Amino acid sequence: MAKKRKIQQNTKSSGLEITHPDTAGIDVGKDLMQVSVPADRCLQSNRCFKTFTKDLLEIVQWLKDCNIKRVVMESTGVYWIQIFLMLQEAGIEALLVNAKEVKNMTGRKSDVCDADWLRFLGSCNLIKPCYQVEAVSRRLREFSRLRANKVRDMARELNRMQKAMEQMNIKLGSVISDIDGVSGMKIIQAILDGERNPDTLASLADKKCKKSRDEIAMALEGTWDYEHVFCLRQSYEAYMFFKDQVIRCDAEIQTFLDSYNYESSFGCKTGVLIRSGKHICKKNKIDFDIENYAYNMFGVNLMKIPGISHGTLLTMMSELGPGFVNKFPSASKFCRWCNLTPIDKITGGDLKSSNVPKRKNLVGQVFRQCTMALQKKDVPLGHYYRRIKSRLGAAQATVATAHKIAEIVYFMVLRQEEYREDVTAQNEKNAIVLKLANMEKRRKYLENKLAKIVGATISDG
Repeated sequence: MAKKRKIQQNTKSSGLEITHPDTAGIDVGKDLMQVSVPADRCLQSNRCFKTFTKDLLEIVQWLKDCNIKRVVMESTGVYWIQIFLMLQEAGIEALLVNAKEVKNMTGRKSDVCDADWLRFLGSCNLIKPCYQVEAVSRRLREFSRLRANKVRDMARELNRMQKAMEQMNIKLGSVISDIDGVSGMKIIQAILDGERNPDTLASLADKKCKKSRDEIAMALEGTWDYEHVFCLRQSYEAYMFFKDQVIRCDAEIQTFLDSYNYESSFGCKTGVLIRSGKHICKKNKIDFDIENYAYNMFGVNLMKIPGISHGTLLTMMSELGPGFVNKFPSASKFCRWCNLTPIDKITGGDLKSSNVPKRKNLVGQVFRQCTMALQKKDVPLGHYYRRIKSRLGAAQATVATAHKIAEIVYFMVLRQEEYREDVTAQNEKNAIVLKLANMEKRRKYLENKLAKIVGATISDG
């Protein structure tokens, strides 16, 4: 049954007032830029430009001549980036908006109409700009996303290696948990070097492997087809190439982070870092002290939050930047941007649906991944996840726990306070006390009901 919402009967209409008259709109394309300015600024108020550097500079100069203070544009691919940066350097406020949220009215559609529509929405302040990090963090984001792409390429080549071995009936993945570990890589390298004796290949496995040498040797008896060995070699070489690329990305990120004074560039106070003591995952690990760099950027050690990993820290540093709390007025707005808050659809005062939209947000995704590490942990956030899961299911529990982690991150950076587990534990304690009280009321209700049934049975007898 849909929930009832309070109907606001007496509200004041905001109207469509021109609050930002010095606004222009740009319809961004690969080869053409359609720019619209107010009609009183130029005789030809809607002009088309090409996208070469000379033309982009001409756009900026024309907007300055028209006394434009604010420009609205759609986030079309990567074609908006250069004109966006040029406008910022020229001192013009550039607003990037989601194309889905400013979709033009139905009917005849053209670049001229789109540019005029964007200008109109911006002048009436009817737009919601996309979050943009500072120039420093934007460079870090490019390195971080490149590293993530290389890690995905490694995983893809690893799957191809697994497929090639399965086609030769080499069951290496059945006897070794990670074929990209030390033992697995030694065996694959020996296979590519021409070794075919199963006992010799099994002897390369580490003594800590759970399977015995005989089991590993039986798994390494294959057909050794030439075409499949060739596929294995190609995938192995590509895997090692991407692995070297990841190492080089880590070196570039470290060099970039070392080149900045955090107090002047990021505005965060640096102090003594108290480490979290978490185990560093060896698989695709980050080859520099990301915990220390994140502490210097945010002013607090976010690694102390249960579920937060080194990869999560790198994503937050590159996607959020140090001053993200200044761009989100509240924790709820930050969680909504992370796509961790359901969107309510209200019609006729009734709540028809409340669902989290299918929208990609890297920060929200890593917060969801953090909840996977909390499923069986004996920590307050783990108790919260299991409590929500028992009531609503795993999907809702994942979003709810990720929402709570996002709130904790926001308030830690905003207040410059370290993570306090006792606060989260107190919330869980209050939930348990409330649950016990409800169970006690239920017990008394059942006892009274049982007494009435017994009394009625005696009287009937």
